[in-house]
Parts: sequence; structure tokens; C-alpha cells
Amino acid sequence: TVLGLSVSRKISPTCAYLVQGLGVSSNRVAGMLCRSPQILGLSLNNTIIPRVDFLHREVGIPLDKLGGILSTAPALLTYSEAKTRANLAYLSATANLTGAGLTKAITKCPSILLTSLPLHLDPLIEFLRDEVGVRPERLASLLTAQPNLITASLPNKIKPTILWLSGTLNLSPQQVAKVVSAQPAILCFSLEENLIPKVSYLQQRLGVSLP
Repeated sequence: TVLGLSVSRKISPTCAYLVQGLGVSSNRVAGMLCRSPQILGLSLNNTIIPRVDFLHREVGIPLDKLGGILSTAPALLTYSEAKTRANLAYLSATANLTGAGLTKAITKCPSILLTSLPLHLDPLIEFLRDEVGVRPERLASLLTAQPNLITASLPNKIKPTILWLSGTLNLSPQQVAKVVSAQPAILCFSLEENLIPKVSYLQQRLGVSLP
């Protein structure tokens, strides 16, 4: 446990590296350790520093972004490197995310590397392609722009929004596909707290007529 670790040999050097080496603020380090306290038990020289190097050199995360990304997804320091490699390969093969597009997606939503991709990505791509009508050649750019879709709930978040677009707003299938392709972030917005009140305001207060 953390209480059994040496402050001088384990806790202090690790925290100093996160703050001074990666530029993570003390408050964010505290948040990281609350979510992933096992980080303090890792070897700084044999595990943490090589993992940071891996994320930079092989995953492609810029050094100046690493601190922020790790404060958002500290489990990247403890997650299996083999599983990380497997997820990188899966993103490339299944979603055609490679190079700068892959790096951009990971930088925006690092938790995609911690996700069971066969359970999330395959159904998402199938739904967007076959039911929403997003063209296959648009999928990679769509997921690069909004990688949070990979971790969003398909039945509880994405599908209800599509039904709302086609039902409440009476958009045609072609219009829905166009909206999603151009503004994929709409699928991550809350229906109750964002989209419905916004449309209601436009209609009732401003008299905007929506199709």
C-alpha cells in the first residue's frame, strides 16, 4: 500500500518527476494519485520514465502535452504496454487512424487507449456507417475530430441523439448523415441539458424554424 512506501526513495522522487519533469501542477498530481495511487509503487527509472518515453516516441504524444494527458488519464502509466500497442494497431486497422490523425485523436481523448476497442469501436463504426449513413471514407476524419465518440455509450448517448435528430427535428436520413459528418461533437452533447433546451430557445424565443 501507499502507506508502506518510503517517502524519500519512492513518493518524493515520483512526485518531483511528475511536477518538474512533466510539468504537472501539484494539484493535478494529487488528483492523479487519488485515481491511480498505484503509480507511487512503480519504479521511476524502470517503469514510469520508460512508459513516458514510449508514449512520446511510439504513440507520438508531444512532450509538452504529456503532462496534461497523464493528469487526465493517469492509468496510462500503469496500463499494459502490450495492450496499448494492441489498441494502437486496432485503431489503425479498424478506424484507419494513423500518423498525425491517430496522435491527434489520442491527445484529445487519451482514454481511448484504455478502452476495450472491440466492444466499443466495432459497434460504433457499424452504426455510423450502416444506420447513420456516414461514408466509410469520412469515418477516420470524424473520429479524429471527435474521438470521445469511441468511449461514449452507443445505446444511451449516441443512438438517442440520432433518433432525436430524425424524429423531433424531422431531419431526413441524408440530413442526419450530413450533420453528423460535419459536426460529430453533437453526438456527445447532452440531449436534456444542451440540445433540447437550445433548440427550444431558438424556436420559442427567436422564432427560428428548424426542419
